[in-house]
Amino acid sequence: MDIKKAERTLLTAFVLFLAPLAVYAGNGATQDTLAQNQKIRVSEELRSTNGQYTLVLQGDGNLVAADSQGRSFWSSNTVGSGAIECVLQGDGNLVLKDRNGRGVWATSTEGYKNARLMIQDDGNLVIYNERGLVVWAKGRIRDSLSRDENLLVNEFIRSQNRKYTLILQGDGNLVARDNQGKGIWNSKTVGSGAIECVLQGDGNLLLKDRNGRVVWATNTDGFSNARLLMEDDGRVVLYQESGNAFWTNGNIHPNIQRETAPPDAQRVDKDSLSSYNANTGDYEFDNALNNLNHIAYADLNNFTNQLSSTFGISKPWIENLVKRENIPPADVYMIARTASVTNRTINAVERYYKDNRGQGWGVMAQRLGIKPGSPEFHALKKDDTGLLSKGRRQDRRKNDKSNK
Repeated sequence: MDIKKAERTLLTAFVLFLAPLAVYAGNGATQDTLAQNQKIRVSEELRSTNGQYTLVLQGDGNLVAADSQGRSFWSSNTVGSGAIECVLQGDGNLVLKDRNGRGVWATSTEGYKNARLMIQDDGNLVIYNERGLVVWAKGRIRDSLSRDENLLVNEFIRSQNRKYTLILQGDGNLVARDNQGKGIWNSKTVGSGAIECVLQGDGNLLLKDRNGRVVWATNTDGFSNARLLMEDDGRVVLYQESGNAFWTNGNIHPNIQRETAPPDAQRVDKDSLSSYNANTGDYEFDNALNNLNHIAYADLNNFTNQLSSTFGISKPWIENLVKRENIPPADVYMIARTASVTNRTINAVERYYKDNRGQGWGVMAQRLGIKPGSPEFHALKKDDTGLLSKGRRQDRRKNDKSNK
């Protein structure tokens, strides 16, 4: 028998056997990661590279993270939902879908293209945007929140000695308790409707309701890349990137110098607003938005009140974007308008805008599924707020003067 020929035959057979598996792996998830538009189905899993942690979609519709002993430490709480697949959509939203394709649960992280989901070696389940920043994280017990991380209702961080917990309660109150259940500190927001506690990139810790409205804040913007820590002595502390504490249990430290602006802030000078161009793809629409900037800055209180009442947005949210993050008022208007037209959360559109700022609203709208000339595009231009009509009237007055 020709041994070499037999070896070649065996090798060929083995390669042919592996070929379909290689194709499947190329089109599906890698061992520990889901990329955009990839999915896992019932009984399929992601596994951390160290093999210690898994994320599996169970037959009962529950998405569960567990350790190597089979002990679960996080789940989507969707038992009986009928979920048969978990997919990371192209817009960055992780969704559980039933056999009819209906979403039964989601992370609400739409607005992040080229995102990826990882089950990490530390047991944490994390969605990263294309710049590598964390936009959603769950998993093993944490003692801190970093920039852009959040707590949802009944989620918590716990001190390393496990004696103290900071939890967002179902009544909207953010509460620090000891292991006997005794309250140490709280945000005094019972009944506020808060469903999310988020640490912004500028160092401001916020509570938001289901409409994205800010209902409470530490008012600590100006400390980029801050970190919130549940300390072993029961204190809830915000730390600068340098390690200095600047807020503890509701009190801002008076001797800590704020940054004049976060290093990654994109500042907009009011004097240079004449160069603003929304780039919607519609000349008249661009001019109306450009003029809206000048009108808004001339009477920011009126602009804030009108935008707030029209879209149900909190005034602090508007003022934060315009005054502190230096986002043009017209862009704030477009964030609110786009959220309304596309039925997205205002948080999702705000995040998408910040990740794609400078692309122009025409490009951003198309990426959000709004095509030029479509009903959605015309809905964006509809002036039911009365704000754009002011811009158009101002533009017509300019044209009338130039024609005289």
